[in-house]
Amino acid sequence: MYMKAEEANASEEIHKPTKKEKQTEKIVGLLEKEEVFRQDDLSMLTLSEMSGIGRTTLSQIISDHYNEPFRTVVNKMRVEAVKKFILANPAATLEMTARECGFKDASSLDHKFKELEGMTPLAWKEKNN
Repeated sequence: MYMKAEEANASEEIHKPTKKEKQTEKIVGLLEKEEVFRQDDLSMLTLSEMSGIGRTTLSQIISDHYNEPFRTVVNKMRVEAVKKFILANPAATLEMTARECGFKDASSLDHKFKELEGMTPLAWKEKNN
């Protein structure tokens, strides 16, 4: 009925994160906390170099965690950043918004935003302000 101290400790053993869990945490931290997606030149190679995780493993981690490929994840994060930026900075130009959120230029932002949201950033701004 009573457990010995060793048995109690064994049953309450703390989960040690696996290598993959540590790598996932590192990638999620870089993308979501440090917001490296805001770098317009971010690529699998640069993220691999930042994280110290090989590209193949990195690709698999991103695919497993986000259920989408790297480029889609980055573009969705950028578009979400654009929405927040537009709401916080309604007077900002599209070019300024693009640079702030990781797009190379206003044209790239406009194209990707329309692809993912079904409308231009300007139409989204008018609808949400």
